[in-house]
Amino acid sequence: MDKKLQKTKPYILITNDDSIDSPLLAILIKALKEHNDLIIVAPAKEQSWKGKSMTRRGILDTKRISIENSDCWAIDGTPADCANIGIHNIAKKKPDFIISGVNIGKNIGIGFSLASGTIGACLESNIAGIPAIALSQEFFPEDFKFWDANRNFSESTKNLVLPRLATSIQKVWQYIQNLEIDGPLTWNVNFPKKYASNEQILIKNTVLSNAYYNDCFKLRGNDYEFALASIRIDENENSDVSALEHGAISVTQLDIRVLGQQLIS
Repeated sequence: MDKKLQKTKPYILITNDDSIDSPLLAILIKALKEHNDLIIVAPAKEQSWKGKSMTRRGILDTKRISIENSDCWAIDGTPADCANIGIHNIAKKKPDFIISGVNIGKNIGIGFSLASGTIGACLESNIAGIPAIALSQEFFPEDFKFWDANRNFSESTKNLVLPRLATSIQKVWQYIQNLEIDGPLTWNVNFPKKYASNEQILIKNTVLSNAYYNDCFKLRGNDYEFALASIRIDENENSDVSALEHGAISVTQLDIRVLGQQLIS
């Protein structure tokens, strides 16, 4: 890790794709605010499945609010919009890291990672030369459906899944800080819905699984609405999917610098 980051508080830009009202955003801020200098720039409305898209036309409304007694800019745009505006317009200096999340639901595999707004914000940060971390929390299907319908979590989820999240965030942040940071990388992190051990939090280095989705829309009258039907997963023992199934935190390194760099022989 850069020696400068060891002497001073890391300056971290936080964003997400579930919007400013996500309870997991508040947990992330609370988990990191004591030992880090935070700036929060997040979407005013949910921006899931937006990938790295950016708003080409129109004006992005911006409001100052407070989350966990921390200043936050709520921007009516995509996660990548928030990352770009935060880095180049709002931040008082170049951030040391961007942390995006914690996403409500896992972000695993190639297909879903490319679609993820959480990861999209990180890739936008990498383009600016800044390392980033995408954090996502896996849930049981019934928990995710409850959130989708109520914009809140059930009492069982609040009592069983969320209490461990802050500790897991801190452990992952410490783990990544101790790595050799070589340029603008993204670490795609997924927290399991159920840990293998109640006493120990395990972190596993992984690769993206070959996870893809099929049809995403269904006909409603003469129109279409989003309705993910099925997925295809071809996993291996080193995949993010395998780590979650074994109750470990999955950490996958993404490097935009190798994208499209192989010549056709």
